[in-house]
Amino acid sequence: MLEPLFESYYVDRFPVAFHTGEASYLDREHHSELNEEVYLKHEADENYAAAWEETPLVMKLGTQYLLVHPHDDVPEGTLAVPDRVADEINQTETEQPVFIAKKGTAHRLARFLSGRIA
Repeated sequence: MLEPLFESYYVDRFPVAFHTGEASYLDREHHSELNEEVYLKHEADENYAAAWEETPLVMKLGTQYLLVHPHDDVPEGTLAVPDRVADEINQTETEQPVFIAKKGTAHRLARFLSGRIA
């Protein structure tokens, strides 16, 4: 359940799956729901909203910032992350706490992080 945390973040919990790639993914439907809640909920401009539809969510898992993209092959509600993130979390927990950057923070972080992380 997406809950506000501080001025710049929400917090939620996700089951995490690891893969050998470099990008991070969330199933398309869940990504779309979160994207709407985080970036578009109070946005009246339809052109702006359309531009943000496929925008990666900026999440922090452990100490790693991730640009999370929608993907059709990820199990529902699961956050799929690169293997390199495995050491960053307590793998005995079935769901991991994840910080999700709110719109303004996400925009600044995405510009800074693009090309540097997945």
